[in-house]
Amino acid sequence: MAELATGVRAVAAGERRAHVPGSSGPPEVRELSESFNRMSDAVTEAADQQRRLIADASHQLRNPMAALRLRMDTLSGQVKPEGVRAYAAGVAEIERLESLLDGLLALASAESAATEVAAGGREPELADLGAVAVDRAGFWQVPLPATPALAVLVRCPESDLAQVLDVLLDNAVKYGGAVRVSLGADRAAGVGWVEVHDDGPGLTGEELALATSRFWRGRSGQPGTGLGLAIADQLVKARQGVLALSSVDGFTARVTLPLEPAL
Repeated sequence: MAELATGVRAVAAGERRAHVPGSSGPPEVRELSESFNRMSDAVTEAADQQRRLIADASHQLRNPMAALRLRMDTLSGQVKPEGVRAYAAGVAEIERLESLLDGLLALASAESAATEVAAGGREPELADLGAVAVDRAGFWQVPLPATPALAVLVRCPESDLAQVLDVLLDNAVKYGGAVRVSLGADRAAGVGWVEVHDDGPGLTGEELALATSRFWRGRSGQPGTGLGLAIADQLVKARQGVLALSSVDGFTARVTLPLEPAL
């Protein structure tokens, strides 16, 4: 029974095909162990099929979408004045669909990474939190954060950390007012953190609970796919981190990640 409990915790943590020994204990426990192993395999296969479906569908749709974009670009010089508005609306819809496909591919990749890390299939990569935060703040033309004297090395690939910060900064610039980026480390707790704060209208308690859901969009009316925060959340979870959202005097997104293991 203790082995079964360990197996259940492994599945809950995202471990792929977690199995328990089925050759010990009374017949009822052996039968339960075999049923658990079959369930674990079925859960893993279902999750794999879901990710493959999202990734394959997004990838297969890119070619016809590119062809449609090419045809629309070819027509741009032949649109009559009375059709300009409809043509512009069509181009905007194509751009929205392209963004949605990119988001679905990114989400499938993030979920796959989370599963592999949980199963121990990837070695942790390190990123200098301060260097990445300064780089992305400069790209988005917001005030650069102060960096600690001692480098904050977190267990997350630089590319994933940059993608997360791009999502948070894009939202802050788009929906908020003044933007502030800050970072630091709690070395006793073994974590580093980075915050992106804006003084915009923020979100209600109900909206905060939904903000990292797929395809959720706020009340601002700004264009978007509703996938940005969902992708950021998955990328952070993949590295055993936490993305926390709060809304006090604006909106704050705080990313907490494990530090480099002490030698």
